[in-house]
Amino acid sequence: MPRKENQRIALTRRLLQEGMLRLLDREKLEDISVTALCKESGINRATFYNHYTSPSQLLEEMERALASELIRLNPPAKSVGEILDHTEQSCILLKENATLFHILVRYHIDRDLENIIKRIAQHYGEHRIDTSHTELDEDTLHLVSSYLYTGCYALIREWLLRDISKSPREIAQLLVDIVSKDYL
Repeated sequence: MPRKENQRIALTRRLLQEGMLRLLDREKLEDISVTALCKESGINRATFYNHYTSPSQLLEEMERALASELIRLNPPAKSVGEILDHTEQSCILLKENATLFHILVRYHIDRDLENIIKRIAQHYGEHRIDTSHTELDEDTLHLVSSYLYTGCYALIREWLLRDISKSPREIAQLLVDIVSKDYL
């Protein structure tokens, strides 16, 4: 019996998420009522309130789920090849969720995603070619690294928002080249 209930909960959440994305395509978040969301999703209000308190809470959960999936797709890597594969899978996920990404950016609630992408880039930056030969002191190296990692998020953001015609593999390769090569 629990499996059927879990399937029902998953279906309810998916219907609400899909309904939310359709509504946000036409309306502002603050104009979306629980009633409108339930009607769009084909569920009743009581069911909605069993899971959420507001449409904005649903949207925040959608961002957390996307962020969690990004983390799952990026386990520690042992080589630049593994980093490239993980990064490509992340780019595929983000491309598949471009509508949600646009909405999160529009409402300035993409901070979790931004921080996760920067942390992933920083983690992968540890595979960078030795920077000890540079003339940069430790503070300058930290600043330049921070600039690069923030730039990784900016690159992904522009790719998705402007719908630039580069494949996830091309974007992944560009990101890996930026982070893992000797740009410092």
